[in-house]
Amino acid sequence: MLFNAKTIPQDDIFYLHLLSVILGRMDTENYTYEALSNEVNSTSGGLSISLNCWGDRENADIYHPKFIIKTKALTGDIERLVKLIEEIALRSQFNDEKRLKELIAESRARMENSISSAGQEIAVGRLNANLSSQGAYNYLGQLPFYQFIRKLDDDFEDEKEKIIERLSRVYKIIFSKDQLIINQVGDKGENEIFEKALFEFLSCLSDEKYPAQEYSFTKLPKTEGIYAGSKVQYVAQGFNFRALGKENNGFYKVVETILKYDYLWNRIRVQGGAYGATIRFERNGNTVFSSYRDPKLRETLEVYQELASYLKSFSPDEREMTKYVIGTIGNLDISLTPSMRADFAIAAYLMGITVEDVRKERHEILNVKAESIREIAEWMGRGIAEGNYCVFGGEEKIKKEAAIFEQIISANGGK
Repeated sequence: MLFNAKTIPQDDIFYLHLLSVILGRMDTENYTYEALSNEVNSTSGGLSISLNCWGDRENADIYHPKFIIKTKALTGDIERLVKLIEEIALRSQFNDEKRLKELIAESRARMENSISSAGQEIAVGRLNANLSSQGAYNYLGQLPFYQFIRKLDDDFEDEKEKIIERLSRVYKIIFSKDQLIINQVGDKGENEIFEKALFEFLSCLSDEKYPAQEYSFTKLPKTEGIYAGSKVQYVAQGFNFRALGKENNGFYKVVETILKYDYLWNRIRVQGGAYGATIRFERNGNTVFSSYRDPKLRETLEVYQELASYLKSFSPDEREMTKYVIGTIGNLDISLTPSMRADFAIAAYLMGITVEDVRKERHEILNVKAESIREIAEWMGRGIAEGNYCVFGGEEKIKKEAAIFEQIISANGGK
């Protein structure tokens, strides 16, 4: 179930993230949180609640934030599970201050424990926040949300009434049937059982139509260092190829394969000592390089700078080129579970990806020529030269390279 999150005011987006953390873990009208947890676990294969945002396939400044409830169940438990979702979505209570404080403190501790290992995600998220509005929205759920949770935990006694009031406000707004999207996977008999239970649930949801909100995201520095208790770096750099006047092409996936398993592998992993490095072209134009558990910093940025020269002189023989194409198709043709196929269907629906788009991309991959790859070197070089990069790593290493950053901040929020 994907509820329309574009109705939430910008000042309340962090509270929507907080709602995703605590829903199903606090008392409702008919259950204590312990009893509710037991019911969910005995009825389903798990229930997750999250906030995510998809961008349009051609324009990452057109985006669709959704508040998501996702679960799975055996046929005989479907009706019972939908009733539990109804209980969570319509009858949760937030006035247990002690429990609310526990959940906020727990979330803070969990994020603090994982923040160093999430360095690549943070660096790439921070970079994408400067490349598109979709990236800026998604980044709010990363480091900014951690900093929000820290402050909420520290100030809880003074702010608890305000926290409860704002949670209650976003809770009321988000669970409206207006623009609700439901994606269900099962055989025909299961679908019929689900639909019957679903219509009962929908009849209980609010008919209120809340207006879409306009969001304005602050532009971040082009070059930024974020330090934490890390011994290694995560170095991310990127640009948007549509901003350079280029259209998406399926053979960019072949370029990903070539760079990931040849150029970046040899220069950053083999020679540089990092655990790995990758590149990703998104249909909307966002293009990001990133290294993982990297002992280097400036040297990795130099490797990115030299990437266009590598592409310009790319001259594989026919056998090598065929291997790159096969490797790319192999990554596209992986087996998908029904749940994974459903996830792809939702992404395609929200992003506007058609069957014809998928066929065209596949055709472009299968028919790529080495000269086509050499031709992108010029605009790849221009994109890299824009100098958008973010490094997450150790304080000593980042401060030693202070001259290459417009801004250096602590992951905890300080300078």
